[in-house]
Amino acid sequence: MKVVIKIVLFVLTVVFFEVNAEVYSSNTLIDAKLVEVNYYEAVVDIEFYLEDEKNLPSLSVEADSLNSTKYNVVIQRGFNKIKVPIKRPYIIGKESHVTKKLTLHASELTSYPFWSEEVDFEINWPSTDFISEVLGDSKADYFDYSSIYSINISRHAHESENIYKDILMSGAPIHKVKRLGGMGEVHDSSILKVKFGWDVEPAAAQNILSFLLKNNHKVVFAEYGVLNAVNDKSHDVFITPAFRDKFSKVAIEKIKKNNLSDVEFLTLLGAKKPSLDDYIERQYKFAYRLIDNGNNRNLKEAKNILDDIISKDPEYVNAYVELARCKIKIAQQTPESYKSAEKILLIAKDIDPEHADTRVLLGYVYTGQERFKEAELEYQHAKKIGTENSWLYANWGLNDEAQSNIDEAIIHYLKVMDEPRRFARNDRVMKWTKDHLFPLMEKSKRYEEADKHYTQYIKNFPSSSKCLYLDQAENNLFNLGDYESAIKKNIMAANSGCQKKSASLAVAYFLKWYAADTGNSTKDSVYRQAEAMAPSDATLFFNLARSELTAPIINILIENGRELSSEDSEGLNALLMAVYVGNVEVAKRLFILGSDVNGMSEKIKITALGLAVMKSDKEMVQLLVDNKADAAMPMLNGVSIYEWAKTNSVIEVSQLLNDKQSI
Repeated sequence: MKVVIKIVLFVLTVVFFEVNAEVYSSNTLIDAKLVEVNYYEAVVDIEFYLEDEKNLPSLSVEADSLNSTKYNVVIQRGFNKIKVPIKRPYIIGKESHVTKKLTLHASELTSYPFWSEEVDFEINWPSTDFISEVLGDSKADYFDYSSIYSINISRHAHESENIYKDILMSGAPIHKVKRLGGMGEVHDSSILKVKFGWDVEPAAAQNILSFLLKNNHKVVFAEYGVLNAVNDKSHDVFITPAFRDKFSKVAIEKIKKNNLSDVEFLTLLGAKKPSLDDYIERQYKFAYRLIDNGNNRNLKEAKNILDDIISKDPEYVNAYVELARCKIKIAQQTPESYKSAEKILLIAKDIDPEHADTRVLLGYVYTGQERFKEAELEYQHAKKIGTENSWLYANWGLNDEAQSNIDEAIIHYLKVMDEPRRFARNDRVMKWTKDHLFPLMEKSKRYEEADKHYTQYIKNFPSSSKCLYLDQAENNLFNLGDYESAIKKNIMAANSGCQKKSASLAVAYFLKWYAADTGNSTKDSVYRQAEAMAPSDATLFFNLARSELTAPIINILIENGRELSSEDSEGLNALLMAVYVGNVEVAKRLFILGSDVNGMSEKIKITALGLAVMKSDKEMVQLLVDNKADAAMPMLNGVSIYEWAKTNSVIEVSQLLNDKQSI
């Protein structure tokens, strides 16, 4: 009988799968339903069908596209029904929060998502009043936890309600108890971490441990370096589900009683209270990492830490430098932020006139204020003092660039790029410098040198440079005419996981076809490759016109039946594209090749001059007028381009049209 039942169930399962497989012929989200929500997490049941056959696929789910809420789970082909805990988003300045959408990404191993779907989904997160629901009739014991920034729990709230309740019962404020991580399933090695040291009173940590022990949470204790097998011996306490006792029952009973002195408690855990100097150094490093991260929450936290350091040691000059940097970032490099930063840096300079980092950042502030000579003096003095801070030459290069001293800027930027990678902060400045150096090299026509530095940079930063191959390809194609290298770099970008599409690949194949001898047996096959990869004719013409080396191909394509006035799906022809991106050189080449300066887009009903006026691009307007663009042509609302410019207060452009319009 049991065998018959199993067979029937198997058949029913197969039939169910086959029937539904006919309904869902692609990756499909079937249902998403909110099961429960508490202060820390929401639990969502998600049902979906996965059509694709993939190697070890996984699904990530996040709320409102916030990475901090992400949860990952392994999935399989066919029907999946999973329970997903979504971590509460912590929004600065907001006590309550409403999630509006969920985003699902299905990926194969570490590759980019092969399926993504966004769904409207509302989660009303409880306020801190939720604590009364957790505690019920129980009353929390008051304790001063002001010295503890957060109590981080690496356990799902819906699975471990008792540990959350007990921590709240110990008097910990609800907003200080946080779900740590959230990337996937919880394991037995999940931890509760209570950090203490100079800035966190041992009594606060002892009170939590004591309370949990009294409530029969089986725990073990270990220093940070012991539990995580790392060398950094910061003074942390961990509570973790135990496989064995780390300390004797006597030691545990002592902590339970919660009457140990700070020294006795620290000694029992094999830790000690750090010295003031150690504390300041640790906090300083933490602050500059927060500033490097750059979001508002971290910047505000960093400022509080730096204010605390200065209150404890007013002569600690490094704190002033980071505080100034923090001020600049918080106010987003406004004139007021530079003024505020200068005031702080002058205090630092007064404390230690030979502190190189003070000079480096002060020079940057002066550059932002266009006090270029004063900035130069600060950089020269920092160089004389001597420093390994690579921002010296990066900021110096920026000072040169702001004054259009291109050659000097490149010299200083190359000093950054040629340095060995020493530490993470050095990496940041190299990445920043890259974005300034390569455009300047192209502007000064140092194309071969740029190619060499592209190669070196990609070698140094392979994981973050997947798409930089495409920039190198464009340099080699449009500036050097090296179509083989451009094709190779495009392939390398794709193989590295870059999802971007480059304009250079189709153009490279067209140039290879154009350069081949007439009798070359492969010429026709290369042309077919070029056509297969070609975008719209308008986009192709625009990209071919980007270089004198590729522009002649346009004539051949026109002779073969293509039209230079062709528009893409948005209604832009090649000339309108050039105007839209402000590329005067491309526009000049298109005029030589026969572009109609007064041609109007059939779809969006605008001319090149009309678009240039709307963008207030004086240089482009000048070029178009010089090529007899008609300012009497109508705009979208029917008025002439000239009248539109006057009415909309595009003053310099309207004066230019008034002086040189061709009507």
